[in-house]
Amino acid sequence: MTAVPKPEPRLLCFHKQGTSARTRFVRWPHGMLAFEPLPAGAKLLDEKSALVRRHPADVLVDAAARLGMPADALRAETEFGAVIATPEGDVPVFLVQFTSLDPPFAEVEKHGGKFIAITEARDCGALELALLRKAYEIIIG
Repeated sequence: MTAVPKPEPRLLCFHKQGTSARTRFVRWPHGMLAFEPLPAGAKLLDEKSALVRRHPADVLVDAAARLGMPADALRAETEFGAVIATPEGDVPVFLVQFTSLDPPFAEVEKHGGKFIAITEARDCGALELALLRKAYEIIIG
């Protein structure tokens, strides 16, 4: 009997400027969530639907390595919690902040990503807009 692999967690990545509080999100070629697009039919679950929340430590280490950055270059916002239901299974979504003083433009661009203001995401789908809204509420306090 072969074990079915669990869907890969997704990351909603952002940078908040320490001096001005300017906040920018990363938009990847396929959408707002790193590193793979969501399958068709994905739906945001109520946060209380997830009985167990995955710890983001291993996800952050993997993401930093993929981006060619040190492990401490990313930090998870622990107040944020989201789970997306997909045909392959439930997918946790982590809100991840770049910890550098300036956005890591080069590292993100190597993977086809671009830093954008939240207003530049208005053409995203309803699921991504809901995640952005939830994230922004946490980021601005």
